[in-house]
Amino acid sequence: KPPLGVVFCFWYTFAMQKFRETFLRYGLLVAIGLTPLLYFGVRAFPHTTSKTFFFYGAVELLCVVWVYNFFTDVSYRPSKKQLLLIIPFFLYVIWMSIAGIMAVNPALSWWSSLMRGTGLLTLYHGLIFTMIIVSLVRKYGTSYLRQILTIAFISGVLVAASVWFGDEGFNFPIQMLQRSGGGGTIGNSSLAAA
Repeated sequence: KPPLGVVFCFWYTFAMQKFRETFLRYGLLVAIGLTPLLYFGVRAFPHTTSKTFFFYGAVELLCVVWVYNFFTDVSYRPSKKQLLLIIPFFLYVIWMSIAGIMAVNPALSWWSSLMRGTGLLTLYHGLIFTMIIVSLVRKYGTSYLRQILTIAFISGVLVAASVWFGDEGFNFPIQMLQRSGGGGTIGNSSLAAA
């Protein structure tokens, strides 16, 4: 009979591996589904900052777990063919980084502004998010890609409903939708149309 400490170590290792896999698999789906729907009205530029800060936090948490799995589990490593598909996005981020460093206002290029929520920091998070998606699609197959697309579609339908029920649609008396400028949870009719 093995000592209790050895049994606990094996159990703990197995449990943590399952937790990491579950956290990555479903955390990514939650990030995709919730990001367009979030709205915290007490912030400055609530339609943008709610989504941007949530996305940053979600990507950073997922990234920590993904990097650990990347180095400890070969199944999380993208294939060469998948890496070839990511190279254009990677080169775009490098090009934008060079342009941002050489810009008139490098701080604005890096951080952007609260009302826009763009900038190099968002591009870096987007690149990491793309790498995580590619890695998980490799591990779980095309059925996982279908789950991602289904969650994104459902989230998009909910955003469209928030636009229709907002101040330029059915005009429901919901405060968040009344202050949206016609864009529902997105906050701007031009952004919602994009």
